[in-house]
Formats: sequence, structure tokens, C-alpha cells
Amino acid sequence: MSDEDVERMGGVSDNDPDPPVVDSETDQPSDHFHLTFIIFFLAGIGTLLPWNVFITERGYFDEKLRVDPYPGYIVNQFESVFGMTFMTANVIGLVLLVNKDSLSKVPRACRVPIPLFCMGALCCVTAAMTTQQNISGNTITAITLLTLLALGGLTALVQGGSFHDASKLPPKYINALMWGQAVAGVISAAAALASSGVQGEQDFSAGEESEYLGTARNTANNSTGGSSMDTTDNTHSTILTQARVYFTAAGCVLFVCFAATSFLNRTEFFKSYCKRETEESKEEEDIDGDNGDSSNLDSLADTETICVPLLPERNGSDLDLESSLSGDTQRENKKERFETYCYRFSVFATFAVTLSVFPAVTSSICARGNVNTNLPCSANNKNRFLGDLWTPSLFLLFNLFDLFGRCAASYFPKKAPKGVTVMTCAISRILIVPFLLACNVVTAPCVDWAFPRIFRNSNFTPIASIALLAFTNGHLGSISMMWGPSTVSLIKKRASEGTLLTLFLTGGLGVGSAFSYALVAALQR
Repeated sequence: MSDEDVERMGGVSDNDPDPPVVDSETDQPSDHFHLTFIIFFLAGIGTLLPWNVFITERGYFDEKLRVDPYPGYIVNQFESVFGMTFMTANVIGLVLLVNKDSLSKVPRACRVPIPLFCMGALCCVTAAMTTQQNISGNTITAITLLTLLALGGLTALVQGGSFHDASKLPPKYINALMWGQAVAGVISAAAALASSGVQGEQDFSAGEESEYLGTARNTANNSTGGSSMDTTDNTHSTILTQARVYFTAAGCVLFVCFAATSFLNRTEFFKSYCKRETEESKEEEDIDGDNGDSSNLDSLADTETICVPLLPERNGSDLDLESSLSGDTQRENKKERFETYCYRFSVFATFAVTLSVFPAVTSSICARGNVNTNLPCSANNKNRFLGDLWTPSLFLLFNLFDLFGRCAASYFPKKAPKGVTVMTCAISRILIVPFLLACNVVTAPCVDWAFPRIFRNSNFTPIASIALLAFTNGHLGSISMMWGPSTVSLIKKRASEGTLLTLFLTGGLGVGSAFSYALVAALQR
């Protein structure tokens, strides 16, 4: 049988003993119905959905945490405490997983699917807590903080595990994770806006001024009188019902994500890359074994044989050639390491710049002509978008443009950009910060904003600046996460690099959040 006949039958010719190495998507089994892509997209949604749900249910926690007795030093700044609790557990978890590549030793089911199931269960438990009456603020605070600690650790597993798996595949599968995380933010922001809209309508119908996310609802609890008490009871019941539905829906979505990610190992597309990773590991072991055998053989040679030259003496040109090849290899390795470091710093800088002003500054920006000089932005029943709905609308605007930026990363660039270019763009985003600081930033009572509010009378400037900040955050963040693992060659090392990039991403979030508190404190006087 000829080689052409063998090739037509799909076999391998005897004259071609080494089949082609799988290096491109065309050589892999196709991702039928984009099933693997959808699974990673759902994993991305599940990664940050619980955190987004907890930080957007401010009205519910305002109600439940202030039931006597309660820890005032925590409740009065519970959002900051929630953030620090979750972030601490998340960062510590990622550090432990990255250390000595510990994540690769964890079974895949324990990396992504099971943590997602546990996160869904915690959301359902929180939903059940909304039905419980006569629970003190101390108890609710303790339960919530323990829940956030568990969610932070579980999120570290899902983050690290999902990026670890996606980094084995082409870059678009990493972007599927980034898409999913952005969609989770859009869902939570849209839910917060809808909740604010419904609650505001109820407050207006009762003849009261609406305040953003119910920050003054606890004052109404102390009111007396028939109609006022009925209104307060209805408001309280509405908040608890909305929270119950919100947490339950989040739990159901997380259970769907659990089921989808459990199916990943059964897809032929993903299994083909795992098989290739195994083959590469075996090749490395064989090379190490060969090196060990040759050293043992050398040690067995007797001294007389060693004195006899086994190879002809090399001349100067041979030595120069060998030295040149060695130098080229070293330069290539240094170049790869430099590219890797650039991508790591890029994703760190991208999210650090974003979190330095979002949401610490953006949530304090009110529309032009806002009557209130203190937070929250005053209600405006003629144009609620410029009143109490202004801040939640900006949150939704940010999340939408962040999603658009991540989608754009799938189309541009088509090839891996230079790490220096991405790093330069990430750092240059600092130029957006002064524009946001110069908007109509409203502070707490008896506190003035030190930065010159040049754009105080402009609604376009905050909208444009937040949209630009969000789009570049999504685009540069996705580019860094997509192409960063491609700077290393072996699949196993790419998977480890994906996990390490996740740690730098989380580090950027943490550093940016810490800097935002320092920045706002410095500009308030």
C-alpha cells in the first residue's frame, strides 16, 4: 500500500513515523456547539456572582445588621468590612494555591465544580436567613462575615482552577471566563438599579424622599403613627422579599454553573489538550531519565578509558558556534521571561488603577445641579435618572462598558501584542483619574472635597470618563489574561502561568482598593 493510500484512509505512513505535533486548533477535535466555550463562560459568571450579590444588597444588610444589639463599629462601615474580609480570604487562598504549584495537585472536581456548588449553597442559606425574625445584629454580622470568609476561599479555588484549565486552551477560552465575570457584574448592577427604582417609587407614593439603596430606612423604623408604621412595615417586607429572591436566584445560577463545569472533563476538545499535557510531561520525564542514565554510565568508566579522548579535539570555530548558540538560547529565555513579567504587571496595574476610583469615587459623583450637598444624591421625581437613580446607573454603565471591552479583546488584537505595549497602555490609564476627581463629587456632611471640581456642571464628563475607564479595564485586562500564558511553551507551564496571573489580578484589586481609601481620605477636609 502506498503512502498516498494510507493518507487517504486516515492512517500514518511507515515513512512518516512521527505524526505531526498538535500545535493549532485545526489539529484538535472541534469544539462542537461551542460547548467548552459556554462551560468556561458559565464558570466566569459563577466566579464573581456571589460577591456581586453581597455588595449590591445594601438595603437588606442595612435592615438586618441594625437590629439591637449590634456591633456599631462594624455596621457603620460594613461595606468596607465586607470587602476586606472577602479579599483577605481570597488573596490568602490564591497565594497558597500558587505556592509550589499546589493547585495542580488538587483534583479538578475540587478546584471548580464543588466550590461552585458550595457557593450556591451559601447563597441559599443566606436567602433562608431573610425569613428569620428576631435575630440580633450581632448574630447576623457574625454569620455574614463567616460566609464571606468561606466565599473568599472558594472563589480563590474557582478563579485559580478555571484559569488554570482555560490556559491550556487557545486564548479565546480565557476570554470566555472574562466575559462571564463581566456578565455577573452587569446582572448585579441591573438588579441594584431595578431595586432602587422600585423602592424609590414606593417612597414617593408615601410622600417621602427616596435615598439611594435605603441608607436611611432604619430611621423610619422608629417612627410612630398608623400610616407611617404601615409604610415602614411594607418597605421592610419589600426589602426582605427582594433579598430573598435575589439570593435564591444567585444560588440557582451557581448550581447551573456547577453542573456545567462538572461536564468539562467529558468534552473531547478539553480532553485532547489534557492528553497533550500528559504526553509533554512524559517526554520531560524521559529526557530527565536519559540524562540520569548517561551520568551513571560516565561514572562507571575506568580511569584508563577516561584518559583516551573519545572525540576529536574541537577547533576554535566549533567552540565559537556552540557559544553563539548558547548565547542565543539565553537571550531568547530572557526575552520570554521579560514578556511574562510585563503581562503580569499589566493585569496588576489595570485593576489597581480601576479600583483606585471605582467605586470609592464614582459612587460619590452626583449629576449636575444636584440639590443635596451631601451623600446620597438627592431624589428628583421629575427626572429620577438625574436624582436617586444616577449612581446605580453609573454602576450599570461601568459594567456594560467593561463587558464591551472584554468582548472587543476577542477581535483586537488578533496576535499576541508586545508585553511592553500592554504595560504602557495599562499605566497610561492613570490619566483618566483626574477627570473623575474633578467631577461633581459629593462628600459627607461638614466635609469638603479638596480636588478642584472643574467639571462640576457637566454630566457628560463623568459618563464619558467612566465608560472609558471601564472599556479599557475590560480590554486590557482580557488581553493580559488571554495572551500572558502564551509567553511560555509547555501546556503545564501555561496552566501554572494562568493561575499566577489570577493572583496578580487579585493583587491589583486589593492594592487599588487600599489606595482608594487613602486617596479619598486625603482629598476630604
